Amino acid sequence: MGEIANRDNKKMLILFAEVVAALATILIAVLAMKIPVVPVCVIVLIEVAIAACLQEVPVWVHAVVAAVQLVAGVLCGRAVFCLLCIFDLCVCDTDTAGSKSVMIRPL
Repeated sequence: MGEIANRDNKKMLILFAEVVAALATILIAVLAMKIPVVPVCVIVLIEVAIAACLQEVPVWVHAVVAAVQLVAGVLCGRAVFCLLCIFDLCVCDTDTAGSKSVMIRPL
C-alpha cells in the first residue's frame, strides 16, 4: 500500500513541476519579453503535446527536437523563448513512474 501511495505522490509532484514550468515560461515570455499571451500559450501547449509524444523515444530524438527548436528560435529572433520551451520539454519529459528523466535514460 505504501508503494502505491508513494508512486501517486511522485506522479503528482511531476504534474506540479510541469504546471509550474509551463506557467513560468508563460509569465516570463509575456511579462519580461513582451510576447503576446495567446501565441505564447499556444506554443506552450504544443510543447507539452510534443513532450507527451516523445515519452518513450531515445535521447538523441530529444536532442534533435531541442536543436530544431533552438535554430527556429534564432531565425525568428526569439532564442530566449525557445530556450524556455526547451526547458519545458525537459521538465515534461520526466517519466510518469517517477524513476528517472527520459533525458538521462541510457540508450
